[in-house]
Amino acid sequence: MPEDSALKQAITELQELGLTEYEAKCFVAVSRVPSGTAKEISELTDVPRSRIYDVTESLHEQGVVEILEGTPREFRAVSPDLAVRKLEREFRDHLDAVSEAMEMITTAQDAETDSGVWKIQGQENVIERGQQIAADSDEELFGLFTEDTVFTEDCFQQAHDAIERGVTVILGSPDEGLREELRAEFPEARIWEPNLEWQTVSMTEGQVSRLVMADRDEIMIATLEEQMGSGGYREDAIWGWGETNGLLLVMRRIIGTHLDEFESTGDTARIPL
Repeated sequence: MPEDSALKQAITELQELGLTEYEAKCFVAVSRVPSGTAKEISELTDVPRSRIYDVTESLHEQGVVEILEGTPREFRAVSPDLAVRKLEREFRDHLDAVSEAMEMITTAQDAETDSGVWKIQGQENVIERGQQIAADSDEELFGLFTEDTVFTEDCFQQAHDAIERGVTVILGSPDEGLREELRAEFPEARIWEPNLEWQTVSMTEGQVSRLVMADRDEIMIATLEEQMGSGGYREDAIWGWGETNGLLLVMRRIIGTHLDEFESTGDTARIPL
């Protein structure tokens, strides 16, 4: 790789790790020499000389540049491996802090938003939300999948993970082949055959593709719809959670008591779906 390209790539990747543009440029410049003064560093980069001192001070605080006090000051970069480890650790710390802050925000909002029904567009987003719902389950995971193509490898993994956590897993499908596969893969789970009128609805009108419910407190219902002219299908979903959520209230009334009976007796005929 030409040197100019390598320098540009290094600067870009360092910014991805959280450095500012000036910090990344200064660190690369300092790394190119055994040590250097502010004047020497400014000659190796387009960072204004007036900014060299505060930028290198910031790099020093992050542990990737050492400062030799004197007149003039000299600066030296730590080894690339050590610098990357330090920046990765700091980056992860920032991500953890962001995650904690967002969790607090989300928790505070839940009480205000759990009565809504939210729309999810696109199969990738539907799959991700389904995985998250499964991961959220503590006591019961209920799933309906109308065909084997929507029960992906990630679904298998989430079901395994739930069973390992001690969650009661109930999985259903009108696809006999998928039911047999589920029985073989998950002997601890309850496998049932649903009786769905909507499963026969034309794909041009949209049909239910999957239903995932965790602890009767969070639910997603997805549909497949044929994309006219493309020959493909689009999967969208609606999603809701919380004790007062309208979608969940309806589903609890329809199948809640039947699920209780099913879990105690294993009688699949008692689930009215």
